Amino acid sequence: MNTIDSKDTNHVAVIGAGYWGRNLVRNFHQIGALKAICDGSPSIRDQMGAAYPDTTLTGDYNSVLDDPDINAVVIAAPAALSWSGKIRQVHKCGNCSIRTHRRNAHEQKTQT
Repeated sequence: MNTIDSKDTNHVAVIGAGYWGRNLVRNFHQIGALKAICDGSPSIRDQMGAAYPDTTLTGDYNSVLDDPDINAVVIAAPAALSWSGKIRQVHKCGNCSIRTHRRNAHEQKTQT
């Protein structure tokens, strides 16, 4: 596994660690960039805490936005939440870029 030198690393927070988010969490952790995981579900936070004990866990997205060590935020939220007032606030935080990903019909049917 390759890791990035910490002085050159973006410190990434993933908001939403469910269906797609868990894969993003894994990938950012593997390259040494994962700093925080934010999810509203206590059971998902418990699962992520067991898998990534060296990562900050929170259910409060404001703590992610307020953390000066986090310089990138990835949002993996269901489409219904993607442009809610909370997610729009993330876009207004400054240095951020938002891309959306729409799941295909098969992924939507198999989501748990």
